[in-house]
Amino acid sequence: MLLLSVFAIVFVGAFLQANIGFGFPIIAMIFFPSLFPFSTAVTLNQIIAIGSTGFLTIRYWKSIQWKVLIPLLVSSLIVGAIVIVSSLQVESRILTGILGFFLMALSLYFALFSKKIVIQASILNGLLMGIVAWIG
Repeated sequence: MLLLSVFAIVFVGAFLQANIGFGFPIIAMIFFPSLFPFSTAVTLNQIIAIGSTGFLTIRYWKSIQWKVLIPLLVSSLIVGAIVIVSSLQVESRILTGILGFFLMALSLYFALFSKKIVIQASILNGLLMGIVAWIG
């Protein structure tokens, strides 16, 4: 039953991701923590995200804007390592609350501001978005 639940979550999340460009991590992190310990849910989500990103990297290799992507990757990896190490010291109940806050903030952003806020591709914005991606 667990495997069927994971398959359903991944299927719905992948469907959203393919059709609207986002959604898999949001759907996965709404449901995975109810099936697995929080750290396992995050790890599973990250493994699937790495596979998806790897596939897209191979597919769109010639179109990648490296000047924007490298700062995003570097800042994301550095902040990600800090967040992962520090999250090991926090109770999963608190992490679940933080996740809930960020999911609510994300839903408000998409509902109210996504059409109004436009982020231009630049090195500084790449650094900032890399940081924001891991903090959220």
